[in-house]
Amino acid sequence: MRSRALILAAALTALPHEGAAAPHNAVPELVTESASFSPGRPVTLALRFAMAPGWHIYWLNPGDSGTPPSVKWTLPPGVTAGPFAWPTPKKIDMPPLSNLGYEGEAALLTELTVPASYSGARLRVDAEVDWLECLEECLPGSAKLSLVLPRGDGAPDPARAEFFSAARFSLPAELPGLEGAAYASAERVRLALRPPGWPDGPAAPLFFPEDPSVIESVTDGLTGRGGEGWVMDYPAGPRAAAAAGKERLKGVLYSSEGWRGPGSETGLAVDIPLKDWTGAPPPPGAAGAGLGLFAALVFAFIGGLLLNLMPCVLPVLSIKVLALINQSKDSPGEARAHGLAYGAGVVLSFWALAGLLLAIKAGGAQWGWGFQLQSPAFVAFLAAVFFVLGLSMAGVFEIGTSLIGLGRFAARPGPTGAFLGGVLAVVAATPCTAPFMGAALGFALTQPAYVSLAVFTSMAIGLASPFLAVSFSPALMRYMPRPGDWMTVFKQGMSFLLFATVVWLLWVLGRQAGAGAMSVLTAALLAMAAGGWILGRWGGPERPPAVRRAAAAAAALLMAGSAGWAVWTVKDASAPAPAAAEKTAGIKWETYSAALLGEYRRQGRPVFLDFTADWCLTCQVNERAALRDAAVLERFGRYGVAALKADWTRRDPEITRALAAHGRSGVPLYVLYAPGREPRLLPALLTPGIVLEALDSEFGNGSQGGKP
Repeated sequence: MRSRALILAAALTALPHEGAAAPHNAVPELVTESASFSPGRPVTLALRFAMAPGWHIYWLNPGDSGTPPSVKWTLPPGVTAGPFAWPTPKKIDMPPLSNLGYEGEAALLTELTVPASYSGARLRVDAEVDWLECLEECLPGSAKLSLVLPRGDGAPDPARAEFFSAARFSLPAELPGLEGAAYASAERVRLALRPPGWPDGPAAPLFFPEDPSVIESVTDGLTGRGGEGWVMDYPAGPRAAAAAGKERLKGVLYSSEGWRGPGSETGLAVDIPLKDWTGAPPPPGAAGAGLGLFAALVFAFIGGLLLNLMPCVLPVLSIKVLALINQSKDSPGEARAHGLAYGAGVVLSFWALAGLLLAIKAGGAQWGWGFQLQSPAFVAFLAAVFFVLGLSMAGVFEIGTSLIGLGRFAARPGPTGAFLGGVLAVVAATPCTAPFMGAALGFALTQPAYVSLAVFTSMAIGLASPFLAVSFSPALMRYMPRPGDWMTVFKQGMSFLLFATVVWLLWVLGRQAGAGAMSVLTAALLAMAAGGWILGRWGGPERPPAVRRAAAAAAALLMAGSAGWAVWTVKDASAPAPAAAEKTAGIKWETYSAALLGEYRRQGRPVFLDFTADWCLTCQVNERAALRDAAVLERFGRYGVAALKADWTRRDPEITRALAAHGRSGVPLYVLYAPGREPRLLPALLTPGIVLEALDSEFGNGSQGGKP
């Protein structure tokens, strides 16, 4: 940059001055490349600033403070002035601010368009120029400049050639082959750039955006350098998320080393697509960063396998195991068909879920894993299904007399029941995020559709594999207990797990939609219980056909009608808005927003961000087992940690974008923000020891964390 300034300064020293303004610390001047004008031929003009030592003016985007120069033109009729071409700025640090501007000399180039029909003998150009000049203090400057060109051939003036050559050299260079894209969320903007000839480029470039509303402040954003070029992260401006997918990001990639060696261009022009962060690679340090397809498939399989141990899936799996035990002793072929049907139900349900998520994403919206549970209507429907299934398992009515509801259908023996059992297992699994799933899901939803479907298929196979293994393995079958009365007792005992799930879903509904919605669902469940009792009392095979038909009709009316009434009634209900802050077990939890998180990070304050939902059982266990531990609470207070809660119980696009920014599509997610460091993601399953180690590692032992 300094060599360029010396060339420009030397050229300006020898240049004849036209229209000089009154003395300022930054002196503006109008300079034309030609000494005359010719109608129909553009006139290249420069607004030149010469600054006193130490003083500076500002670029198009001034950075954290300042104002760029502005010009009001007065031109003859038909003559127009184009936009300025701004020279490459430099970063001017004035702690705690970082600004962008020029020191020494600067020339802003533009072109005057003179129509061929222009008949005047002279061309007069007047300009009212305003600017801000700064040292430690800042002073506004203004000047009225003018110049007059005679009519002539409009050829460039050799005496001005060196000046305009230096001025053009100071502009950001076009570099053919520069590849990359930007990814925006409500919190951050990431640039992934790859210059041609990599890895021979400069070591530590800076990016200066033209639009300050997309990138909020100019910082040293380089966070990674590898085989794909540079990765640069910046705090998002207020329009970042809204502009994603609609606009392009323009700016200058700056390197003091020069892009072709010492003395070469220091700025490269950047004009790249601005995409939604859901299409970006995960941020550094996030789960799934650098995750390849093979690793994602393995993680997805393990995550699906572990889903079988989750309390929301275990009751459904137990029902199918009981049916398998009952069939396997008589017909191994039927057991295998049972397993295949169950697996088909799981895989097809995962495909349907993946297709829906991809379609939603393609439409520009953002939903994530477990999005169904964000709907009060779906919560009510799922509670009704589990309640009917629980009534059947408890023996209130017997399977096989009629088909009342999905829950009963899923519990019946045979391949059809096994298939619907697989569907129900996937529905029940969506509130849970098992270990390894977060990274795999985050990877899947940022990839092309065929990769996403492959990852979801691997997860489905993981969920279905224990049941498939038992149904296809005679060796495993030998270890399974013989059918007997214990199965009836076990089945009835498992019904209480389902009823416990219904109680939990009632609580979730109350949190989502208020006590009124919970009361509606409770009344519907009471009517459904009456329907189940009628079916069990008068719908058995010992009753006359007319009585059985009447019992089935009454049960269907009560069970299906009351469930439908509850779903319809609560679908638009909502609970009162949560308070701005709540104090739980000694921690003052504040409601998450990107603006609040950004403010705390600008203050240099440690932050713990909890992405949670009331329907997420893992979240609730983690909160009670780890986040309410006395030692954890003491560390929060000792280090002055700001606790933010991003509650995803009901759909919130801002939280969905924030999850995607960390390479995730579901909850739970726990993020620690230490001043001056990359965010640290904690495991999905927390213990007090995990949280304490993370807090001490990030904020203890002389770290910068602490109370502000």
